[in-house]
Amino acid sequence: MRRFAAILASLALVAVLAVGLSQALSGNVPSPKRHFDLAKAEQQLSGAPAPLASLHREASKLLPGGTKAFRARMASLKGYPVVVNKWASWCVPCRTEFPLFQSQAVTKGKKVAFLGVNAGDSTDPA
Repeated sequence: MRRFAAILASLALVAVLAVGLSQALSGNVPSPKRHFDLAKAEQQLSGAPAPLASLHREASKLLPGGTKAFRARMASLKGYPVVVNKWASWCVPCRTEFPLFQSQAVTKGKKVAFLGVNAGDSTDPA
């Protein structure tokens, strides 16, 4: 049973990687150098439910408190789907995928929470 689950998980991972690579090679991934229009994003996200609006107001801020604060944040988002992305400025794949997360956070931000988790950056690069 465990072996079957491991094989199934491995196949799922390969499928996700294959889709990601095919999108990257086909040019469907936004350019990392694309300009982000903060005013437009704020306009699109206006009217979001209170827990998500609270999250939007703290965009681009590092929140202190570590695991305890993260768990509290997750609890405050109960009832909403949450996308968690572990990110670091030194991680090339992270920097490549960031515009995609940014775009989806604006597009789906009234229904879905998007959280970034700092993966060991100091404050300035994070």
